[in-house]
Amino acid sequence: MVLRVSKVCCGLHHVVLLVSEEESSSSSSSASSSPSSASSLKPTSSSVACLGWNEHGQCDVPRELRVRCGSGGSAANTSIAAGDRHSLAIITDGERSTIHVWGQDNFQQCSSVPAPLDTESDDRRRKYVMIDAGQFHSVVLDSEGEVTCWGGNNFGQCDVPETLGPCVAVAAGGDFTVALRRDDGALFAWGANRQGQAPGKVQPPSRVVAVAAGAFFGAALCADCADNRIFTWGDNALHDSLDVGDDDADTGGVVSAIACGTNHAVVALKRGGVVESGRVPETARLPDDVKLKCVSGTYNSSFGVDENGTLHVWRGEDPHISRSSLGAIGINAAV
Repeated sequence: MVLRVSKVCCGLHHVVLLVSEEESSSSSSSASSSPSSASSLKPTSSSVACLGWNEHGQCDVPRELRVRCGSGGSAANTSIAAGDRHSLAIITDGERSTIHVWGQDNFQQCSSVPAPLDTESDDRRRKYVMIDAGQFHSVVLDSEGEVTCWGGNNFGQCDVPETLGPCVAVAAGGDFTVALRRDDGALFAWGANRQGQAPGKVQPPSRVVAVAAGAFFGAALCADCADNRIFTWGDNALHDSLDVGDDDADTGGVVSAIACGTNHAVVALKRGGVVESGRVPETARLPDDVKLKCVSGTYNSSFGVDENGTLHVWRGEDPHISRSSLGAIGINAAV
């Protein structure tokens, strides 16, 4: 049995992982059927795992998520997210699309969750497709483009604009929310705006294809940025140098993933390696030849998943997350 990480999402000092168990499709011991060969493996089940700071129960994964997620254990039917002190997962299995939340509930971020969607009886076959979380609030996007927020709303971060319309992507910052509108590609951010992170309508230089948000800033991957920089807004000290460094290609063609930790941004490059900026000390670097398909960040560390399902951890040191703790749950990690 081989344990692979499919996705990683980070909170303040904890990590949510979507883990897939795979077994060899052949009993042969030849090199072509070794566990390191992706073609020789078939998925058997997937589950959600958490590790790190657990003062509020944010790492106490509900039993039904620890056993198996999604129809047939498919990781493709599961989305995960992490707030500062709460964790989330979307499970679409058979006739229902359900949001699970656990951890701190001081602003009802775990107890006021949107109701499950019945994917069979609804004529539109709606389901939840994307989820994210900030400090005390969460946001979810369904397959019809509807945006729903819940939890802490002291800065209006859960007040979805009435004129927003259907969207294709969402993100949650510390106390603000970001959404990318489907019809015209307009980018919006609402909630706390003390650092300019939620001005209402954001003005990117070109069409946006992906969004992310940190505590006081947002980041967007544009299809074409002439200066080879990831577009960012909000706290300037946290995103001052996100240059992907390829003058011969559009930005959208050289970047595989973007994400924001609490105080830093991380951009995974298709050619390998990452570009980062922010207030996080660099005590460890990711090798430039590592190609990541998914990235995320805690308060002071960066995380990524490569094509082989290995979890990589670099940047600063988080006292709540260690290599031994990853090994304890069977995760193959490069720390």
